[in-house]
Amino acid sequence: MTRSIASFALLMAACRFDPAGAAAGVDPGADAAPDEDVSAFDLVLPGPAHYLYDTAAGSLERDGGESIDVPSEVRDGVRVIDAASVLLAHDAVLRVVGELPLAVTAASTVEIDGTLDASSRLADAAGKSGGAVSLTARARLAVGGRILVGGAGGAGGALSSAGDTGGAGGAIRLSGHEILLAEHAVLSANGGGGGEGGDADQVGRPGEDAPADGRRAHGGAGDANDGGDGGEGAGDLDIAGKPGKAGAGAEGAPGGAGGAGGVISLLGLVTDGGARITPTY
Repeated sequence: MTRSIASFALLMAACRFDPAGAAAGVDPGADAAPDEDVSAFDLVLPGPAHYLYDTAAGSLERDGGESIDVPSEVRDGVRVIDAASVLLAHDAVLRVVGELPLAVTAASTVEIDGTLDASSRLADAAGKSGGAVSLTARARLAVGGRILVGGAGGAGGALSSAGDTGGAGGAIRLSGHEILLAEHAVLSANGGGGGEGGDADQVGRPGEDAPADGRRAHGGAGDANDGGDGGEGAGDLDIAGKPGKAGAGAEGAPGGAGGAGGVISLLGLVTDGGARITPTY
């Protein structure tokens, strides 16, 4: 089975990438694959472990604070890692933060069996868009795990103030001679839920961060009696976030809209074993 998803560049033209993990106005695939191999190292992240990569600093740390040296450079505003091969083990989690999009290229293969998480979170920065990640393999690119670039939930409105809009989904670009998606693989770029509007006495409840399972993120609701509920974020088959509801009375403020879905781009011969790709449009 083959699958074609909309162009990665469409999202890049409309979004930014910020320290909370938002998408940038540049294609992370640009200039990501040089004509000649310049790296001879294998990027292997074994598990069980959690890793943190900061695209601004170009730094990689394993849980416990252990620093791992990974050569990289910034090209046209994109943090680029060139490796011989890439492996993220099935019980490893790589969290990506920083204001730059991330592009990883491999002279041979890329295997994502764990979780690559470049999503944005309400706890870090409310209402921010998801991150931008590009993976390129000159041979096989296989995903058996999860790649997440969901948007953060919007903040609840202050007293009699509107709730914030949920963050839009980010961007995933996979490019390879052969792309293999396993049955339980997940590619997720959904939007966060909008924040509930506040009223004269209560602050609104924040929206939910984009879930990875394809359902819509819930908008904030229930904290402000007269505040409008936040809209749901984009979900499985619908890239549009739902609008927030109007507040009640003179002091009830409206809820924020749910975040829109992002863009997932697969470039190459795709064999799909039943992966969850969300949103799909």
